[in-house]
Amino acid sequence: MNQITTHATAASRTVAMMILATPIRKDMEGRYCLNDLHKAAGEDRRHQPANYLRLETTAALSTEISKSSDVRIKPIEMSKGRYGGTYVHEDIVMDYAAWISPAFKLEVYRGFKASRQTTSVGGQMVVPSEVNYVQMFRMALQVAERNEVLEKQIEAERPLVAYADATMADERTICIREAGKQFGFSDQRLMKFLIEKKVLFRQGKSVMPYQRYIDDGQFTTKSHVIANGNVHRWPHVTGKGLLLIDRLRRQALLAA
Repeated sequence: MNQITTHATAASRTVAMMILATPIRKDMEGRYCLNDLHKAAGEDRRHQPANYLRLETTAALSTEISKSSDVRIKPIEMSKGRYGGTYVHEDIVMDYAAWISPAFKLEVYRGFKASRQTTSVGGQMVVPSEVNYVQMFRMALQVAERNEVLEKQIEAERPLVAYADATMADERTICIREAGKQFGFSDQRLMKFLIEKKVLFRQGKSVMPYQRYIDDGQFTTKSHVIANGNVHRWPHVTGKGLLLIDRLRRQALLAA
């Protein structure tokens, strides 16, 4: 059974919650916008909603949700038009977030938790009394300012994307020091950042990428023999790894 419906125009949408400073819209039937979640996660092409919706597990989950006696809507709806997008049931939201990464699933869970601390009048979010409208306005300005800064950074970093593409094309890897130069970081600062983000970890006197980042083709390791004969292993970054670092850095700026 096909549980995906398509509408020519989008129904009325409201902002249901914020995840990593990104507004997440909800339609009148209570479904959440996967496109907004993809944006919050960093807009990696691998994580596009279309890729997730093609999975057999997604279709199976949608079917199971439809069987539930308390569900009266289609679990997945695709709307066209200026304000369109793919809107899905809450359970599919959490599954999509988990498909992207455990860290993003946690962010989405926290977003749901925070949104449920609000009340609703006529389908619109109402902020608790202790948060006044002046504070809300200031928060909105801060988000707008951050977005403006990030847009300028994206434009300035177009050479980085070209560099990453070239690195991927000939399967080159670069050391952490060289990768740090692409972002204006020292090698120690970049290494500390990637350890904090659970991309790298220390193993004795070596620094290693977690296996999943090796499997994804974002990092490799190289061995170095030092004067006393000991072998240290250090991470090297691929073109895909540079794009990962850039995405993590932007998310950190938004969360700051």
